[in-house]
Amino acid sequence: MHLTLRRTDVDFRPGTRGTAAAVATLLNSLVATADGAMATVVNDVYALSDEDAVKAMQSMSGLHYQHVATGGLAEVRRFMHVNLGRLGQPVPGDAIAAVPGQRNSPGWWFRVLDSRTRLTGGDGDPGADMPSSGLALGVDGRIGQSLTIGVSGARTTPHFVQDDFGDRTSARMLHVGVYGSYRHRASRLDAAFVASEQDLTTRREITIGAPSFAEGAYDGHARSWRAEFGHAVRASDVVRVEGVIGAHVDALTTDAIDEHGDGVVSLRVPERALSSRRSVLGARVERSFTRASGFALRLEGRALWMHEFAEPNPVRMQFAGDANTGGFEMAPITTGREGGLLSATFYGDTRGGFRAFADVTFETSGQVKSLMASLGIGRRW
Repeated sequence: MHLTLRRTDVDFRPGTRGTAAAVATLLNSLVATADGAMATVVNDVYALSDEDAVKAMQSMSGLHYQHVATGGLAEVRRFMHVNLGRLGQPVPGDAIAAVPGQRNSPGWWFRVLDSRTRLTGGDGDPGADMPSSGLALGVDGRIGQSLTIGVSGARTTPHFVQDDFGDRTSARMLHVGVYGSYRHRASRLDAAFVASEQDLTTRREITIGAPSFAEGAYDGHARSWRAEFGHAVRASDVVRVEGVIGAHVDALTTDAIDEHGDGVVSLRVPERALSSRRSVLGARVERSFTRASGFALRLEGRALWMHEFAEPNPVRMQFAGDANTGGFEMAPITTGREGGLLSATFYGDTRGGFRAFADVTFETSGQVKSLMASLGIGRRW
């Protein structure tokens, strides 16, 4: 026979906010029901100083998985931006940047990608950084004088690093895309579809006294659709201004995870779904320079305002050693209703059919801010 003594005056919530408050509420419910190793965890957290207890509960929450899902969706959007940027390039025969000797035929392109996404913390929670690098390539061509169709692919390797704790996720992502554009006089209709398969490995640090670690490997699957309509007016012989309106739809799912490595406080994370539906309104300005030597340049600036219609969903987490409650609810990362995108692009053409290009893009929406740069080269054959 054994006797278990339980305190009834324990409240973990004072001083907590955000994810720590969600874990604190769960620990309160476990005071009366936990036994064995789970009861030891409750007692260990209670024995910590107020500051250390809050940090311990933050580390137990699994907030990092929300950062990874949000960053994974941002990563597929960046590859989509590469495809739409390709459609925005002038093609041979365009009066604004025509180069003698280029032919109306399929071509290839190649880009080196580098980016950083910052997910700022909110309500007392830590933020995270997501640096990423990769390579993208594609091939496309024109059908007649109005239709352009292309296919593309990319491999990127983002890393997710959480502030304050040793939470890390490494990822390998493969992306494929199909894009097309129909142009009639000063108007264009662009559309693109991208699919992304993501291989993710997470290692979280849990700080209840001495640090310990929980790990999990899982897959993610993302899909992205774009449609944009633009109509341009020529401000001068070398300047064109275009109004843009469009719709952006993104969806990501990640597999369920049963963490291992930290016993009863390892997490059971369910399959998660994250979606976005945005309207887009903005403008693009182009300035071209053509030299007698046959070298042509174009500078482009682009500004978009985006409105989000989808509501992010919370995720219900559960400790491996918790058989008595339904777990706790993890709030989503706030992406905000309104967002913006600014980009600057440079193109340079030669008589031999080669084109060099460089692009810098900044996007912001709620707690998510992304900066991407790319360098590339292409050639029409």
